[in-house]
Amino acid sequence: MPKGKPKQWSDRATLVRDLRNYNWQKNYTKPLLLDVRQMLRKCVAANTFRAFHNCPKKPSVVFRTWGEAALTERDFLDSLKSVRSRNSYDEWLTAFAKDFRNYWRREMRKPISFGHSLKLPNLVVKGLLARDLPGKMRQRLVWFLHVPLDSYTIQAIRNCFDGSSAGIGTIPSNASMGFVKDQRMYDSLQEQIRSLAKEAGVPPIALDYLAWDGSH
Repeated sequence: MPKGKPKQWSDRATLVRDLRNYNWQKNYTKPLLLDVRQMLRKCVAANTFRAFHNCPKKPSVVFRTWGEAALTERDFLDSLKSVRSRNSYDEWLTAFAKDFRNYWRREMRKPISFGHSLKLPNLVVKGLLARDLPGKMRQRLVWFLHVPLDSYTIQAIRNCFDGSSAGIGTIPSNASMGFVKDQRMYDSLQEQIRSLAKEAGVPPIALDYLAWDGSH
């Protein structure tokens, strides 16, 4: 497989095996001492912003301005520290993504696409694990994180479950974040990833470490 190209696993058993054998812990057990601005630049690559067209402001600037303000709010870490279950994390993430959508709409004068509106906040939270968060907090949160849905993670699982039964339909071979049209589809894909991760005995975010970080 050419370096950087999304990998499509041939079947569920093969992906579960690779998830089980992949050293996902190396991606967050040695946190980088990055400030918020550095982390935001690192966690969302420039190629992500190329998907946005005809915007009145530079997408990277709008995203980073929102992210820096959100992450430096006085109660931001306190709100994350209060997360003790998957359900409470889901509620927290819903509010976090909603704040991003609202900010984007105000700045760009149009809504952001649904897939992007969740991928970018999910990348921010993934990036937080690369910072020097309290150890116990990081060890707890890593099991709750949602997987950023893009060409790497969606294509990785396309042959590993019955899309029709999952209410998603056939996942095209070139699927990317634009494939995720609504909350129902997003939730279904996340649930399939959780099922694969549970079978492998790893947190769901391990799929992103394997599919994205493992190919770059």
